[in-house]
This record gives sequence, structure tokens and C-alpha cells, in this order.
Amino acid sequence: MSQIDIFSRVTPKKAAVKKNKNNFPKWEIKEDNVDTTRILAKITTTATIKPHVIVVSSKFGKATTSDNYDENGNYIQSENSLKNLLQESDRNGIYNGYLSPNTKREIKKRLDNWLTSIAENVEFKYLPKEMNRAQVYPTFVTLTLPSKQMHKDQTLKDRCFLPFVEWLTNASQETDRKGNPKGCGVECYFWRAETQKNGNLHFHLIIDRFVYWDRLRRKWNQYIERLGYVTRYKNKMQAIYENGFVVNPKQQKFEVKRLRKIADRFNETKKLPKRANVNLMNEMKEAQRLNKNISEETLYSVAAKIQEDAYFNGMYDEWSNPNTTDIKKVDNIESLASYVCKYIAKDVETAPIAANQTIEEISGKKFLLTTTQEDGFTFTYKEEYKPVFLVRKVRGRIWGCADKLRSKEVEYPKYELLEEVRVMDSDPKAVKRFYNRTIEQNYTATQCVDVVKSHTEQVREYKVNDFCVTYSSKQKIKTLLTKNIQEDYTIHYQNLFRSLYGKST
Repeated sequence: MSQIDIFSRVTPKKAAVKKNKNNFPKWEIKEDNVDTTRILAKITTTATIKPHVIVVSSKFGKATTSDNYDENGNYIQSENSLKNLLQESDRNGIYNGYLSPNTKREIKKRLDNWLTSIAENVEFKYLPKEMNRAQVYPTFVTLTLPSKQMHKDQTLKDRCFLPFVEWLTNASQETDRKGNPKGCGVECYFWRAETQKNGNLHFHLIIDRFVYWDRLRRKWNQYIERLGYVTRYKNKMQAIYENGFVVNPKQQKFEVKRLRKIADRFNETKKLPKRANVNLMNEMKEAQRLNKNISEETLYSVAAKIQEDAYFNGMYDEWSNPNTTDIKKVDNIESLASYVCKYIAKDVETAPIAANQTIEEISGKKFLLTTTQEDGFTFTYKEEYKPVFLVRKVRGRIWGCADKLRSKEVEYPKYELLEEVRVMDSDPKAVKRFYNRTIEQNYTATQCVDVVKSHTEQVREYKVNDFCVTYSSKQKIKTLLTKNIQEDYTIHYQNLFRSLYGKST
């Protein structure tokens, strides 16, 4: 008997579904000489090429059973699947206001591909004296508040941060009264909101244009003054230094801790760092000349001098231009990409677990194992691990980016190495057996992965689970690829750069 679909087309009636002993669907087909094998799963093995890692993973598409259908042959969605679709999973509440592991992976993917496309298409070794406004130049900026936060997170975003981003992305050629362009011409950007231990909200921002630090700071201070933060900072500084300059011991101790890391490296190697505070650099040059080490007393003296310099700079501006911005200096794009991806997707500090507790990861989920002793017996309790964060959560959106970076083209180069099916002989008269049948194999990509694996001195193999293996290298993976895949890799990021900026260089 035929059926009529919604377009008034005649369609054959579906075969009835019956359940056999192994719980696999068995369709009644009254034909002779038919294939008696039954597809159990479709397996696709894929190689994903990242800047320093190749991920080889297998994805299984399971065959459905008769339990997935009702009496009328309609598919029944499982309760867990519905929870995921409706975002009602119990785990969703854990990272509300923080970056979840899945979100970190998504962010890292976007940043990795965006910055790699720039590294593959833009060449610069140093910062020129006159920067072309149209030149793509990635810059990493941190924006902070100069005084205690007095407003809601969303108010800060709406009144200060989002207008600041709008100013950055303004591509108008008009100039203000001082002759500066009204905007910065930024095309692609990414931001993340984060809270500090003092409770203040701050922002990490990556933009694709060079902006002078002084202009950036004055504009950000202009926006946060809408809520009175610069005025509160000014009043505080004037009260602290009412009788002239005094050293803040707490701040001095914090500064010494930061300077000690630089001094320790110098004491070991006697080599000057590329960048350091001017006062510390002068002390290291003198110590290098005399073949001496930087002492603890010298560090405290340098820390005090840093405070004194900040005091005179503040007095010069009448405390109206606080140091609320920090720009990461770019040595090369590749180092910036590595630094940014680690920094932006870093874990939020969590409370330590007890001495009798351990964290175990099973199938991608973390569990907390608690061991106790009762009446001479040892008991272990397992529960889902729920981290306790040491900083408050962010209210509202945690991160955002330009619409261009949301494109499906912002993706790693991928190759399907092997496609196969797992089948079983369903003829009751035959011996039931499982085996794989290869459908298609990409020998070029498979050979490339084998070549990378062969560099045992440079490549480290790590088995994530039974279905995923990574091959990582400190040097760029591109240099280890075969010639054909290297060309594909280059073309992939040329196309991505062109889609983002409308040009190839």
C-alpha cells in the first residue's frame, strides 16, 4: 500500500521493523540473493593540522536499533539528547560566568586560525617608526579600572567597553580637532572579560591594527570617566601623596617579586634581557660590567624608584591619566599567537582539593574521588567534580569577537584519512562476525601523518583515548609536512586571510 507525502507525492510504505536477538533492526525484504551483512557503525578517521599538533581522531556513527523507534516507526529522542539540546544538563550551571572547557577550545580554535592566517601572509621583523594604518598588525591589550569597581559588569560593558570597541573599529577618514583619525580602522578583534582577585572586572583585547599606547590609554580613560573612575583615582592619589612622595611597602614587595624573576635569569646567565624596566636594566648593565649579581637590596631600591617615577608622571598629568592599559610588545606574530592562546584560555584559579581527594578523568568527564577510613576499612566515594573558583564570576557575556571570526571558514585544515564501515553478517544460517570494510582512503594525507610520526626526536606522541592520538612538536608542524600538504596548508590560510581582509597580502 502506498502513502501520500505532504507534497502529494506517492511514496512506498516503510518496511516493518522487527527486533532480533541482538537488538539490531531487521527489515523484512522478500528478495532473493540480497546482502546479508548489516551495518553497525560508520567510522571516519580524520587528521586535523594545528600549528604545533596533528590530531588523529576516529568518529563513530552508531547504527540505530529498534528501541529508537515507536510503534509507528518514528524516531524517539533520548532524554540526555533532549537535555543537551535544551541546555538543561546539570553541568551547565558549573561554568556559568566562567569559561567552560568547550568554550576554551572554541576560543583557541578561532584565535589559532586567525593569527596563523596573519603569520602566513604578513611579514614584519620590527615595528616601523611610521605605522601604516591599513597594515594588519596584531596587538594584545589589557584594559583595567584605576579604582574599586562601583557598577555592575553589564553597565561597564554598555557604557565604557563596547563604545571603546566601536571607536577602535571606526574606519572613518575624518579627523578630530587634534588631527587624529576618529577611529583606528580595526577589522577583526577578540575580547574576553575576566575578574581579578580584588573583584574588579578587566578586559583582554586582541586587535589587528597598531595603536599608539598613549592614544589608547587616554581614550579608555575618557570612557571610564563616564562613570567617574578617573576622578575617584585622582582623589585617592591626592590624599595618599598629600605630603609628598612616600613608598608603598605592599606595592614595593609585589614589584620586587616580579623583578626577581628577571634578576634570577640574569644572575644565572649574565645576559641582558631584551626588555626590562629602565632602572633595572641600568643596574644589570653595571652588574654585568663588574661581573656581579643583582642583590635583593638592589631589587627593593629599583622597586622604590619605579614608584617614584610613577609619582612624578602622575603629578605631571594631575592624576588624570592613570595607567589603565597594558600592551604586549610583539617580537613576532608566532610568539604572540602562542602567548595569546595560552593567556586567553587559561584556567581560572580554583580552590585546592583535600589531601584525601584525587581528580580522575573518565571519557572526557572529571570525577572527584574521596578516600576515607572507617573501622579499619577503606572506602572510596566517586562524584562529579565541580570546581570552586577563587574569583567571582563575570555577569553577562564573557567573550566576543568580530562577525568575521564567527565564519565557518575559521577552521583548521582537515583531511579524512580513512572511511570505513563496521558490519556484521546477519544471516542466521551464517556464522555471525564483525569486520571493517574500507570505503575510501586518502593515501596522500595518510602518508603525511606517517612522515610526521617518523620524526621521533622532534615529535611526541600522546594517546588521548582509544579513538584519538596527538602528535605534537615544539617547532612548527608545517615544516614536517610533506610538500603536497604544505601547499594545501599555505593555500588554506591564504584563503582564510583573503576572506577576513579581502586581500592576499
